[in-house]
Amino acid sequence: MQIQDKVAVITGAARGFGKRLAEEIVARGGKVVLGDVLEEGYDVATQLNQQAGGKVAVFQRCDVSS
Repeated sequence: MQIQDKVAVITGAARGFGKRLAEEIVARGGKVVLGDVLEEGYDVATQLNQQAGGKVAVFQRCDVSS
């Protein structure tokens, strides 16, 4: 699947599978919007932006549970 220049919205992105998925999408040239109830997601977005040398990730604290 081509993800170059695409944007993915990922919930649960502060840890585990969501974090790893965000890293992989950015590594393949995509951009990500990270959502999580944990503020650690902000650190993940900062790390991804630093590694990519540009703005490829943003974080929004959110709770998608019902």
